[in-house]
Amino acid sequence: MQTIPPSEMNSSPPQPPAQASGSGWLANLGWAALLILGMLLSLAVGFVKAISMYGARPTDPHGWGYVFGATLGPLILASLGVGIYYTLRKSRRTRRRVATSIVLWALVVAFLARPPSKAPRMPGSKEGLGQLMAQAYKEASGAVPPDQLSRDELVVIMREMYRNVIQFNQEYDKEAALLQTAEMGDLLEAPSFRDRNTIEETLRQLRAMASMEEKHASLEHVFAKTMARVQQQDWPEGFKREFLMGMRQPLEAVNQRRQTVFRAGLQWIHASSDLYEFAHQNLPGISVRGQDIIIRDSKTREAFNQKMNQAEELRQKFLAANEEFERQNKASIGEYGLTPADLGKTE
Repeated sequence: MQTIPPSEMNSSPPQPPAQASGSGWLANLGWAALLILGMLLSLAVGFVKAISMYGARPTDPHGWGYVFGATLGPLILASLGVGIYYTLRKSRRTRRRVATSIVLWALVVAFLARPPSKAPRMPGSKEGLGQLMAQAYKEASGAVPPDQLSRDELVVIMREMYRNVIQFNQEYDKEAALLQTAEMGDLLEAPSFRDRNTIEETLRQLRAMASMEEKHASLEHVFAKTMARVQQQDWPEGFKREFLMGMRQPLEAVNQRRQTVFRAGLQWIHASSDLYEFAHQNLPGISVRGQDIIIRDSKTREAFNQKMNQAEELRQKFLAANEEFERQNKASIGEYGLTPADLGKTE
């Protein structure tokens, strides 16, 4: 009978040395490769859809920010959703399960995201764009019967903008017509200084003219309406930006030219107001005889003549600026192959 030492009674039989499992290592490598491919596929699908939704290749940081945000969107949403789920179900959480779930859900979100909106077709040349603009302007002016108005999305937007511009100009002309009075017809002429009442009425109308010019100095509110209208369209964001930029450039050019005329007109109005206020303060030392202004005091006469000359000089500058404004507008539409007649205007 063999005696077994107590130290060996509970000992386990000797085990063979552990060996690495080749199949397990390959399985982990395959899982990692599929995980990476799935992640790259979700990013690729997100990127393609983002570019398509933007409508063009981004050309500025804002555009690239939009594209990268839309590209990473599915992965971020999947990470948040899976993270919340396994926070609540900790017992089932493993690194492998979490990573796999994130990639699978990222693929689902990337593929199921809404299809990109379709951008309208823009003309490929300035001449083509000019024809579109002319059509929109004619429709806005009422030259085209209502039942023949275009349904093209671009024409509709342009037509609304031009309609707002036309309405803006009509309001200006209407208010300006109210100031076509006898006092304004005699402005800077001797009869406008004949008595206190005439001078006071001339001053009142000059202030009204300044207020009217300030009210109609800018077309910015017109473009703001167009911007809001475009943002309502189901167009790719990039196309919206490009379209608004294309619409804003000619409108901004007109606005800047309008500002030049406005400043010249306001300088003339203020100089004229200063002249009539001076005359009002120096009554009855100023009198009128026919077409002559009589001022006996030499200092008052010298100051009056100086103010009169300045007002007349600024009026000529205003008239020149207004003439240049019309010339530049005509040249501007000429760049699109158009003439005033094409827009329903007379030369």
